[in-house]
Amino acid sequence: MQSEIDGPSETNSLKQYISKLKAENNKIMAVNFELKARVEKLKDKQLQIELAKNLLSVPQERDYLITLGRVIGMNNCSSAHD
Repeated sequence: MQSEIDGPSETNSLKQYISKLKAENNKIMAVNFELKARVEKLKDKQLQIELAKNLLSVPQERDYLITLGRVIGMNNCSSAHD
């Protein structure tokens, strides 16, 4: 029974198939590595965004005195220091 599947052409076909699978596996592993790196970068960006949101958050309740005004002129602050 074993001799029926152990012919030279069967063995070569299996070796070629295994070789193709190994090459495909290596490609998948490389893509997986790149995707994991991207996920880590995105996690870091998400953390930075959350920190920025927390730093920039303003309470929704308004306990502020609001005064309306009208702009009547503007100074170019950068040229004032030159």
